[in-house]
Parts: sequence; C-alpha cells; structure tokens
Amino acid sequence: MRHRNDLDDVSPGIPGRGRRGDGRKRLSTGQKAGAALSVTLVTILVVAVLGLYLEYRSDWDSIKRIDIAGLVGNQPPKLNSAENILLIGSDTRAGQDGIGGTTGCNCSDTLMVLHISAGTTGHRSAVVMSIPRDTMVPYYNCAPNNGFPGQQADPNSFERINATLATGGPACTFETVEQQTGIHLDHFIELDFTGFENVINDLGGVYVCLPYAVDDPQSGLDLSAGITFSGMRRWRSGASARTSEPGPTWSGSSGIST
Repeated sequence: MRHRNDLDDVSPGIPGRGRRGDGRKRLSTGQKAGAALSVTLVTILVVAVLGLYLEYRSDWDSIKRIDIAGLVGNQPPKLNSAENILLIGSDTRAGQDGIGGTTGCNCSDTLMVLHISAGTTGHRSAVVMSIPRDTMVPYYNCAPNNGFPGQQADPNSFERINATLATGGPACTFETVEQQTGIHLDHFIELDFTGFENVINDLGGVYVCLPYAVDDPQSGLDLSAGITFSGMRRWRSGASARTSEPGPTWSGSSGIST
C-alpha cells in the first residue's frame, strides 16, 4: 500500500524546499550580496555625479558675466567658425593682498587675442597674439557702462591701449582691439591677480625659462636663470614685477604674455 507524502510533491504555489510561500524562488546568499552591491554602486555613482555637477555649477556661477552687446559698435564680419577670444589682464590692486603694491589704474597690462581655428572637434589649433600694452590707439567712442565713465571718440588724439579698460571697461578694450585689427572677437576673459593665481593653482604650477636671474624686491619675485618651476604665489609676484637687479629691465607684462 502506497502512502502519499505531501512533502515530496513540490508543485508551483505549494511550499517546498527552495521556494517561498508565494511560490517565488528564494535568493541565495551570494545573490543577495550581489544585489546589495549593485544598489550600493549605483548609489555611489549617483552621489558622485551629483557632486561633480554641483561643483561645476558652483564654479560656473562664480564667474561674473558682463553683457557688452550694443556697446562695441559695428563689429568686423565673422568669416568662418573660428573663435577669437580677447584675454585681458587687469592691474587692479583691489583685493590683491598687497601684491604689486597698492597703486593700480585698472589698466589692461596684459592683452592678448586667442584664435581657435575653424575645424572639426579634436582637430582645431590655437594661436595667441600678444598686444603690447603701450600701443598707441585713437580714442574710440565708449559709452558709460557698469560704473565706467566712458569716453568720446577723437580720431586726432591718441591713448595707450591699456587705458581703455580703465575708461570704458572691457567693452571699450574689446571695441578698440576690433577696430584696430579688423579681427572679429567672439568673447573676452578678464583676470586680475587673484584670478591669475587661481589659474596657476589649478594647473599645479608652471615652468618658466629665463635667460637671466630675476630679483625684484618691490614685488618679491626671485627666480634663477634657466628653467624654474613656479608656484602660484611666485607667479603672482611675477605678474606685478617691473624691475630686476642686476641684469636688464624685467617687465612682468611682457614676461607673462610670451
């Protein structure tokens, strides 16, 4: 006579070995650990991406933006998809912790045009043209803006190009460079000594090659001849250096521009 053993009848929906009461298969310890690890990795990834985004937004939002549309007159024609960016280095001493002394005119001691050639992404080259700060240019009409007094056009009178920043702000410098060179400018970037220091800091320092030693007590710059690795504080002093003894005259603006 045969007896039925319900424990031997493991059919769907009936509790038995390897299944839950609802018929679903139980997860092994390894499967549970793998699921927990997957959830943890996804959480870490989401948190990391969110952190990077917040850092990017913080850096992006910290950049002061000035709209100069309508302040630069008739721009030269844009000939292709190349980008031309005006780089302005201000000599203002406000908020610079005493680097370079306390006297500054908010002039553009460093002035360059960065040209990024037209072409497909990954195949574009860049060229930088430096404009001497003492270049004499005629007075262009620069309207008052953002606290700058502006100036009247006078083609028969001339000023140093670095003075246009103090008079009409970056819009005036932007217009003057365009009118004098015939180059269509797309954007501009202005840095003071603090911003310059932050760039050097982000790069982790830079190498500089000097034909002679530089010792400028006024700015605190002290560099030996040859190739020297310079940190942000030393370069900040270099940007404001003007003289060097012994040796030829050292110009901080010329040194930074090259």
